[in-house]
Amino acid sequence: MNDEAAARREFESGLAHHQAGRHAPAVAAYRRSLAAWPGRASTLSNLGAALIQLGDAAAALAALDAAIAAAPDRADAHGHRAAAHVLLGHDEAALADFDRARALGADEPGLLLERALTLNRLARHEQALAALAQLAGRRSADAALALLQGQTLQQLGRDAEAWHAYQRALAIDPALGPAWSRCGHLLRAAGRLAEAAAAYGRAIDAGDDVIANGFFRSACGCGAMAMAPPAEYLRELFDDYAPRFDAALVETLHYRGHRAVVDLVAGQGRPIFESALDLGCGTGLAAPLLRPRAIRLAGADLAPRMIDAARARGLYDELEVGDAVDVLQRHHRSAGAFDLIVACDLLPYLGLPGPLIDAAAAALRPGGLFAFSAEAASDAETCELQPTLRYRHGLPYLTQLAGEAGFGLLMHRIGALRDEGGTTLDGLYICLHRH
Repeated sequence: MNDEAAARREFESGLAHHQAGRHAPAVAAYRRSLAAWPGRASTLSNLGAALIQLGDAAAALAALDAAIAAAPDRADAHGHRAAAHVLLGHDEAALADFDRARALGADEPGLLLERALTLNRLARHEQALAALAQLAGRRSADAALALLQGQTLQQLGRDAEAWHAYQRALAIDPALGPAWSRCGHLLRAAGRLAEAAAAYGRAIDAGDDVIANGFFRSACGCGAMAMAPPAEYLRELFDDYAPRFDAALVETLHYRGHRAVVDLVAGQGRPIFESALDLGCGTGLAAPLLRPRAIRLAGADLAPRMIDAARARGLYDELEVGDAVDVLQRHHRSAGAFDLIVACDLLPYLGLPGPLIDAAAAALRPGGLFAFSAEAASDAETCELQPTLRYRHGLPYLTQLAGEAGFGLLMHRIGALRDEGGTTLDGLYICLHRH
């Protein structure tokens, strides 16, 4: 028989710990309560909530599944299970639970906000905007909410409305650093570089990401050129971009750099490579072109969600998350790991390319090829950070670095990379030979 009195005592103890923020003792008490009264839905739901606070989303999900199996109409259990799914990266499942919790009467602002964030991660920005508008009616003086509305509007390309949302946020909280940074992005995109640099400066003064905002100011021509983009900025940029990357890059911007790089390799007359690495592989756009040419095909990218998309293609033998240079230096320490390395549209997001070229030379077998694209600069330029936050490189500069690393230049050409601002952007395509 259940010892209900003991179970209730332990439950009340767990609840007191939970409300005081002592989540580990709360979990222990809830589990003792369940030992005395197995399967009690309210205890399982609270156990799941406490486990989420401890960061153990998998255990939380198991407890919440059991709670919902015992009592399918518990709104709190669905809300907590949505939070567990969010932590595990299961956004579709999280959205289903958020919606079920709402249908059962849950309308806490925190739940509504997390639902809107989930919709944004799923690139359902119109739905997210509608959810945020509903929430704003209850929290009109919330600067963070106005900021999120602006970010969502920006995702929809409604920049003028986004600007007004950021201004509302700053009117509520003038020290909201991320709003200043977002204003800087809009000003930079409009070519108002001095104003953008000032906005990034305000973001830094407010305590927002000093490294990232310093990089943005550098792209506006303020101070010395940043040697490389911040890794966390790039990771977040491409993780956010991953769900719509292929459509935006290929269908909207008519990107063709991956094809041009592989065509350059094909022009060298080598039908097959024993081991190839697609460095900065993104979602794997180059994989269908590389797969017939490689016995073993590996890929690497800084952004985990890009790697998830690349894995879904089923064309790589090996994929890993990591900085391009770190991948070459750390994971492939032995010389001769590859006989082909390609880097499609990686250099514009890399900054100074010397370490990459050196690391590629060390990872290639003698006679191996390194083919890559860059945004073309004039011959007089070495490396330049543009207001687009991408770098341009000059051919003499790249060939000098290649020669110092032990490469010979096999071929180079200028060709279309993608469309931008109504014009075609030139790419510089280079194929190097490892001596």
